[in-house]
Amino acid sequence: MQTNQRPKTCPKKISRYEFDKLCPNRPLLETFTGELVEWFANEANTILGAIDHEPRAETWSYVVISRNQEGALRVVELNENIVSRPVAETELFRKMEAAETGSG
Repeated sequence: MQTNQRPKTCPKKISRYEFDKLCPNRPLLETFTGELVEWFANEANTILGAIDHEPRAETWSYVVISRNQEGALRVVELNENIVSRPVAETELFRKMEAAETGSG
């Protein structure tokens, strides 16, 4: 059965420098998330994601940020206290895809 859905794309990993250019308010964001350790973007750079690690608690978190039509950024998803990095990444990628397709 053929569908008209777009093929699923995996977010690309980007550097902290690239993330800072796309999201210049990262220091403000980190007051809510803790220090971000990995950064991602969709192909159009309209959906950003980042993973945070809290070494003292040994937990992971993620944040999804969306750019609206006017170019303003807004946090659309924030999840904390995840038990492992692979789980955090899987959830992050799923939420980024949902934000991109408007189904989240």
